[in-house]
Amino acid sequence: GLAEAVAVLGRELRQAGLPYVRGTGGLFLWVDLSRHLDEPTVAAETRLYKAILNECNVNLTPGTAFHSPQPGWFRFIFTYAPLDTMRVAVRRIAALLADKPRLQRALEHARKA
Repeated sequence: GLAEAVAVLGRELRQAGLPYVRGTGGLFLWVDLSRHLDEPTVAAETRLYKAILNECNVNLTPGTAFHSPQPGWFRFIFTYAPLDTMRVAVRRIAALLADKPRLQRALEHARKA
């Protein structure tokens, strides 16, 4: 159920060292990836979104689409995918963010796209 999904996603995010907060709607978590932006702008958030989508095949929603006051926050919906899929998604994102050369290449590619 939903309680299990949010618990699993929260545990995976904590283990990956990715800060998050619960959304007010209960169907998603806000994940703070702002420290991985190459600059604190909406354009940088868009590049990180594209890098995660292209490199990890994970579609997070940029927070600025929901009027987030700070770039770098992303909505991670936990009601759509099976638990194992969410686990894989978090691990893929964490691996990309930990591999700085790969992340830089992905961000550069997103800048040119």
